[in-house]
Parts: sequence; structure tokens; C-alpha cells
Amino acid sequence: AGGASHSLALKSDGTVRAWGYNGNGQLGDGTPTPRSTPVPVSSLTGVVAIAAGYYHSLAVKSDGTVRAWGYNIVGQLGDGTTTDRSTPVQVSGLTAVTAIAAGYLHSLAVKSDGTVRAWGYNALGMLGDGTTTNRNTPVQVVSITGIAAIAAGQYHSLASVAITTVATYTITASAGANGSISPSGAVTVNSGGSQSFTITPNAGYHVSDVLVDGSSVGAVTSYTFSNVTANHTIAASFAIDTAPIMNVS
Repeated sequence: AGGASHSLALKSDGTVRAWGYNGNGQLGDGTPTPRSTPVPVSSLTGVVAIAAGYYHSLAVKSDGTVRAWGYNIVGQLGDGTTTDRSTPVQVSGLTAVTAIAAGYLHSLAVKSDGTVRAWGYNALGMLGDGTTTNRNTPVQVVSITGIAAIAAGQYHSLASVAITTVATYTITASAGANGSISPSGAVTVNSGGSQSFTITPNAGYHVSDVLVDGSSVGAVTSYTFSNVTANHTIAASFAIDTAPIMNVS
């Protein structure tokens, strides 16, 4: 992740390295000393995601909490103060976080329930809480849910809604002459769903046979597909009723 003049890297062991400008503690090594080579961020392990703002840094830990360090003039570290931090501090009251983003002077986090929290500079409404009040602890972004990803610009914020798609399958229903099947034609069914069909002969006719995926299920007048996970066919055929033969003696 890259800030205005500092850089962050997340290692596979869950630790973080930082380098570059450090005048506000954004490297998190406990000093204000610029670094031309990476140094470990102090006391930070179990990290799964990082973000770099203008002069501040964020990290999500595997337990869903967030750590922040660096410049904090308008509360962008979210620890309830406006004090710069040269080592990571926990963002207040924030749990179950799955993603973070850092803007110029504000920060964003997505929670596992799809809601978003924001904190820091808010003069132009970039925190999305319906005010222009700066916040030094997280507040909920209003009127958005189902969020999967976020991004923070200099003075604005973006969120991407998660779109859930459901697999569908087609049951093709047909009937021969002298009867009907309902519904008929190509019927769309959601994966795992069910669909019933009614087979009706015309007057003077009866159901001769019903084929499901090419195999006979007998002369039934109704059939239900349950837990549909593939395409299917159903076809009905009909035969004329035969009058009984009368014996004449």
C-alpha cells in the first residue's frame, strides 16, 4: 500500500514492513525517523489487510479488529483522540472488519454484515453519516448495506455492493395431441427449488404415459421436480378412451 510519501507491505507471516517519510509516525516503528529500507511495524502481528492514507496507516487483524498509526489531526486513526501515533493503536469500537481503505484524512472499514464505518475528516461529507462533523471514532455510513468493497479518495468515498447470483435451470414441458401440461414450454427454476406440473387429458382421452428425462413415470396426472440442480424434460402422451365391449347373449 502506498501513502503520500510512505509505503507498507504485508508479509505472509502477518507482520508489516514500512518505509519512506515518517514525520508523523506513519511507519509505525516508534520513531519519526525516515527510512530508506523497510522496518517492522512495532507490535503488529496477525495482519490480513493494510491501507495507507496521506500520512497515516491502517491494518486489519485476523480477529477483525483494526490498528492505525501516523497522522491524526482530524481523528483519522479512530482512537478517540487527535494525537499522532508512532506505533499502532486500536481503532475504537470496531470489530468484524473485512476490508479497509484510507483517504487523505479519513478512513473506511467494511464489516462482515456488509455495513460500512467511517472516521476522520468530514468537511465535505466523505464519512457519509449525513453530517459534516469530523469524527475521531467510527460512525456508520447511512443507508448502505450489502457492501463488498470500499475505496477512499482525497475527499470522497466509494462502496461496491455485493451482487448475489442464483443458478437457474430449465425444465422443458411438452404434451402430445389431445391433452395439455401446465405450465408448458421452458420453465425456469432456481437451483434447489421445486416445480410441479399438472397433466390434463382432453374429454374422451386419458393420460397414456409421462416421460421424465426420457424415462417413464407412468400415467400420472401430476409430477413434481424437487431440489432441482440440473436441466430436465417432461413429456405427456394421451390415448383415446375405449368403450367397454358389451357381450350380447
